[in-house]
Amino acid sequence: MCKTRIYLVRHGMTEWNDGGKMQGRTDVPLNQKGITQAKLLAKRLANIPLNAVYSSPLIRAKNTAEIISLTHNLEVVETTSLMEADFGKWEGLTLEEIREKWGNALELWYEGKAYPPEGEGILEMQSRVVEFIENIPTRHKGEEVLLVAHGGPIRAFVCHILGTIKPFRRIKQANANINIFDFYEEWGWQIVTLNDTCHLSEEIISEMETGY
Repeated sequence: MCKTRIYLVRHGMTEWNDGGKMQGRTDVPLNQKGITQAKLLAKRLANIPLNAVYSSPLIRAKNTAEIISLTHNLEVVETTSLMEADFGKWEGLTLEEIREKWGNALELWYEGKAYPPEGEGILEMQSRVVEFIENIPTRHKGEEVLLVAHGGPIRAFVCHILGTIKPFRRIKQANANINIFDFYEEWGWQIVTLNDTCHLSEEIISEMETGY
């Protein structure tokens, strides 16, 4: 039975993550905590026999991928298919600020019924993400592949496996988490792990010791 495994990872923390702001396509770099998280991810994945590393070209994802790939001597291949949704005029705003100005438009976006002003619909984002990931088992049959992306694309792929976009906003995706999916030719995708952050316990202990 041939199995292809993907490790779908969210990038480390940024200042906008910490401030609760919508980032989308805005190219916000990792903050110091995000760099630490990426290093812990690299440590966690060091013994995984990865065959390829793909990443969103946005710097927060790309830098996370580069830190991980150093221990595997693999080139990071950038793809716009894994980019976060384009939130248009919502970028840089908190959820509260968006709701204050646009009412329930954000909730309608989650359901695929609205677009951010000058932005991208959730179903459009899901379509490009799914198209790319669905090709991985053909391109890397029987291999193990790392994908570094963003919260939105990861949630969208989980919803694709579940067959509905409805649970999108109920799927937790912490910074620097690991999601594992296996693809079997006989029946397709299987969810193995979601939002695994046990490797970040070392970071938590360090913060407690330093009073961060």
